[in-house]
Amino acid sequence: MTVIATRPITLGEVIKDEYDPSSGITREVVTVNLASATTLTAGAVLAKVTATGKYIVQDASLASGAGLEAAGVFMGKDEVTPVLDVAATTDTKVLMLARGPAKVVKSKLTFGAGTDTDAEKQAVYDALAAKSIVTVTAL
Repeated sequence: MTVIATRPITLGEVIKDEYDPSSGITREVVTVNLASATTLTAGAVLAKVTATGKYIVQDASLASGAGLEAAGVFMGKDEVTPVLDVAATTDTKVLMLARGPAKVVKSKLTFGAGTDTDAEKQAVYDALAAKSIVTVTAL
């Protein structure tokens, strides 16, 4: 079958509830710096590299100080652009859901390839919950 059109994921598919988005309480602009060129989409779980203070895609297999704990959820370049091409080893400012109260859909979250077991994913959900970002099944 021929594909007629595709559309990127929207923030509304990932974030089901967020405390007063216009207040800026739950969101932060952070700097990502990735080892290889990557297309980030809303729902990518980010982790903070303790040595640099910059963010990467959460991956349980990393030993860089960023592999274990999720810091937040990538929202996009800004509030209206949920997909962003990030060049390799380039500091790029992005919008991140950094704290709650908020609800995100588990099935819309994405991780690095090394986060592939249920236990590793549960550790991510627990880290987000510690920031009052609750993971839920689709509403």
